[in-house]
Amino acid sequence: CLLFVVCWEEYHSSFMSRSGDLTAIVLDVGPSISTTLEGKDSSNLQIAVKAISLFVQQKILHTKKDQVALITFGDNDTDNPLAGDGEYQNICVRKPLSSPDLDLLRLIENEIAPGDVPTDFVDALIVGLDCLINSDAKGTKKLYMFTDAGAGVDASNLDQIIDGIKTHGIDLRIVGVGIEEEEEEEGEEEEQMETQMTQTQKNNVDIIKKIATEVNGETYSFTSALEILSQFRKRVVNPTTTFRGTLNVADLQIPVHLYTEQKREPRPSMKKLSGLVDLDPTDPESGKVDRDVTYNKLDDTEDEVAKDDLIKGYKYGRTIVPWEKMHEENLGYKPDKDLSVICFTHQDNVPRHHQREPLLCLLPPNDDETAATSIATLAQAMHETESVAIARYIFRNKAAPKLVMIFPTITEEYKGLYAAILPFREDIRPYEFASLAKNPAAKFSREQRDAVEKLISSMDLMEGFIDEDGDAVEAYEPQYTFNPSIQMFYQCLHHRALNPNDPMPELDASIASYIQPSEKIVKESDEARKNVKDAFQLVVRSKKGKKTAAEMFGSADENEAKKSKDGDTAQPFSMAALMRTDVTEVGSTTPVEDYKAMIGKDKDNLVMASKQMMRRIQDIIDLYTGGSIGKFTEMMSALREMVLLTEPQLYNQHLREVVSEIKDLQQQRQVFLDQLIAKSLTLISSAESSCSAVSQLEADNFFSGGSTDDSLPASSANNVDDDDDEDLMDEL
Repeated sequence: CLLFVVCWEEYHSSFMSRSGDLTAIVLDVGPSISTTLEGKDSSNLQIAVKAISLFVQQKILHTKKDQVALITFGDNDTDNPLAGDGEYQNICVRKPLSSPDLDLLRLIENEIAPGDVPTDFVDALIVGLDCLINSDAKGTKKLYMFTDAGAGVDASNLDQIIDGIKTHGIDLRIVGVGIEEEEEEEGEEEEQMETQMTQTQKNNVDIIKKIATEVNGETYSFTSALEILSQFRKRVVNPTTTFRGTLNVADLQIPVHLYTEQKREPRPSMKKLSGLVDLDPTDPESGKVDRDVTYNKLDDTEDEVAKDDLIKGYKYGRTIVPWEKMHEENLGYKPDKDLSVICFTHQDNVPRHHQREPLLCLLPPNDDETAATSIATLAQAMHETESVAIARYIFRNKAAPKLVMIFPTITEEYKGLYAAILPFREDIRPYEFASLAKNPAAKFSREQRDAVEKLISSMDLMEGFIDEDGDAVEAYEPQYTFNPSIQMFYQCLHHRALNPNDPMPELDASIASYIQPSEKIVKESDEARKNVKDAFQLVVRSKKGKKTAAEMFGSADENEAKKSKDGDTAQPFSMAALMRTDVTEVGSTTPVEDYKAMIGKDKDNLVMASKQMMRRIQDIIDLYTGGSIGKFTEMMSALREMVLLTEPQLYNQHLREVVSEIKDLQQQRQVFLDQLIAKSLTLISSAESSCSAVSQLEADNFFSGGSTDDSLPASSANNVDDDDDEDLMDEL
């Protein structure tokens, strides 16, 4: 129990800090580091810039409280607070200590240029230390220096520098040539670079090693630093409590804090910005798109409904039951925050697949040794009895209760408790499959069973990878396997921020490795996969004498011909059609559906419904102010379709009136005429309907300005209104 208390004290002291890292990057841009050495494609400066860019990119994406400063030496200019009296020259503070952003990333990749003046790296080191020491921000102070030590050095103040680094607890890391750790194996490239070092560089490397040794710093070569920084990093998350209260076990109350140990990480959210305005990088609200939602009545008026007049409603059959806010407040369940054990049960009674996210960790409050001892004792007892606790969990007042399973974890370092969310009975959807053992058609030979077992064994992930030492290790360990979707998102985000006009980059090889099987597993399972293929031969079975659906019910063309012969047209089936109430007029919201519903209910309504449809079409033309006219073409098509066989003169007369009005209005309504021509909604000819007096030639030439003689006599046109009055009297 004492060991448990000590471990949790270390946990609180190390992870409960809210401060970030303060990092000063000191980069050598002098003539020596900018020179491309023999046998290399790039200079050490280019390698350093790429490594620093990767470092800053990781800071931007995965940390929020870290601050970064960029200092260059060997510049042609001087800009630092210590410059004066000829000292600390050719050293520039490019970026003071502040949160890393895209501007810093652009500066590193686009604005760093080689200098012409060799500069003492010790002076640059002092400027970097001054930047960290005089900062008011709190956090772990780190200094990274990238140099090939090609300039002369004044080492007279070396002891004072070492004392300053120790006094302020600054973490020093130096990247250069020939300064890697002794236990690291040098590659051929590093050995070749060392052979090209000058005597000045060799002397300066000794000074760098002395400083690093005295302050317990770290040194890296340019190649190893780039390799380390190219690896993906985990996002640093400060733990926050999801619950502060007591764990109630009968009459025993143990103070606990709950932290989220594991949960599903979603893709980072993004904000919508308008591309029609000039974005201001300094204003986060610049270009923000605001969403405005309005509610309108589903009737002919389509009046807007005020938000104060809206209430919730739930469907019960075909009825919508209103649920006002008063009901919600009075009848809603409002439990208090709670974590109480309901019962204990054997761990085998809770299936693993019932444990849901997130995984919670139960910790005692800081400096509460009694609570730590109680948790450790309870965990030990549950471990010995192989038991778990089923508890009621409400993380805050008025929240929905949850069912959790509390289980122990016992290691050499500590004894603790974890909690996993459990589903309620209504949340479980069991999908049971018939047993293969009881299926007479699923009889497998011994060879087939052995082939599958060998395939499974050959694809064991516990020895799926080969490490650097040649040993077989576990493949795809969660702590070393990063989400490929999120990593690809970050890769594209970084590329688009720096190259807004370029296409998206190809998938990074490191990301692709997460979604590809291990080479070791593929190689070892090759024979097993072939055995499975040979054991389970695919056989092409001939068709039995069963009729197809088309043969049983007839083809679509045959059915359509039968319906056309009867004068009926197929209506699409939908639940909305079944739930629709009796339609008595053609509305403006769903005119086509209303029109067809009126005719489907009683074919005698054809003339009356068609006239109502014509009025709705006329309303669309009169009220048109721009935009889509899809509803117009749908209504004209429906009108033509329904009157085709029995009343074609209604459509022909209406089409002439519409075209005539469109031509009078000229360009204001030309879009309607264009759609009629595009959809071939011309006059109904006698070839289509025996009731039409329009010839095929007249119908073909109608839109091109051919004959437009009215096929409907004036008396017939007048009779239309009389028939309308009679139909209305019949309805009354």
